[in-house]
Amino acid sequence: MMSLKKMLFIIMVPFILWGASKELEPGFQYLENQAYDKAVTFFENASNTSSDTLQVGLGLARAYTGMGDFKKAEALLLSLQSKYYGEPQIPEDLEQVYRQSLSVVTTQQDSLQLYSKIARMYEDMDPQISLAAYKSMVAIKPDWDYPYLRMGLLLYFVGMDTAYVDYYRKAIQYNTPSLLPYLHIAGYYVEIDELQQARDMALKAVEKGLGQLQTEKKEKIDFKLENNNGAQHTQEKEDVEPVLYMAIDQWLELLPEQERQESLVELQKQFPKTTILKEYIE
Repeated sequence: MMSLKKMLFIIMVPFILWGASKELEPGFQYLENQAYDKAVTFFENASNTSSDTLQVGLGLARAYTGMGDFKKAEALLLSLQSKYYGEPQIPEDLEQVYRQSLSVVTTQQDSLQLYSKIARMYEDMDPQISLAAYKSMVAIKPDWDYPYLRMGLLLYFVGMDTAYVDYYRKAIQYNTPSLLPYLHIAGYYVEIDELQQARDMALKAVEKGLGQLQTEKKEKIDFKLENNNGAQHTQEKEDVEPVLYMAIDQWLELLPEQERQESLVELQKQFPKTTILKEYIE
């Protein structure tokens, strides 16, 4: 029976032959025949002579993948992506590198990292693939806030449905450092005319942010969905202060005007080491 790896490369190769120059056909023939060592030699030599750097790079990355050298394949594809951003074949090949890597990794942390790379790479391009990868992370580590947070953010920003509320609640349950789940759930309560619950949730965001500032944890949180090209596993993050300002503004807007100053003063007493509320107190 043909292995999954062999099937993968037989499926992938014709797409490259269609767009590649005639001089590169022997290299792709090596790939089709699973002669990966010969393919590596061919494309490494071609990199010094061919002007078709995209197809040479894709061919070489696939040869590395076929040999099981996933780190080299990933590094090469990420380099190509920085040069040919928007080329659809590159993320598809990266996904295959990550998924084949999943078949050989031995630790939970490595699996989580690979699924995270797939998920972040597809957040803009294909949210459904991204969501599936995040759900795989949940299956591995169900008590981690991060995949719930990212699924909530993804669904919220693409406007797919209100399922983001459930994912945000899970992120909160597992103590996410992000204030955004509280803010977005507060907004949801406003939409369904549950104003007291909206005020309570906005206040929780403010209290959480002030608590982070007062304890000087200097925690950083996901502020928005970035255009992520897959080059970094560590998440792009923003400081808590910008989100805290949003939380304070939202909370005050939901309070009756006559209660705002008194509520600010009381909250300042709870967090005396912080100064941000003083900007709002008259």
